[in-house]
Amino acid sequence: MSPAPVESFWDFSLLGIFLLGFIFLGSAIWALTWSRSSGQFEDLERDSRAIFDADEPEGVVQDRFPR
Repeated sequence: MSPAPVESFWDFSLLGIFLLGFIFLGSAIWALTWSRSSGQFEDLERDSRAIFDADEPEGVVQDRFPR
């Protein structure tokens, strides 16, 4: 006996979902490994200060919503 078409559809859908999940997981692991090996996590303080300038000091909220 062959499986019903509905069961076959769900089996194929679950397989696709699991494959996409494994691809996403593998991509996330690769990205974290690359960022770790290229020194992206070495000096987080310096990189966080790059978004501030002299007019907007660190630690002082200059803009907020709603005003």
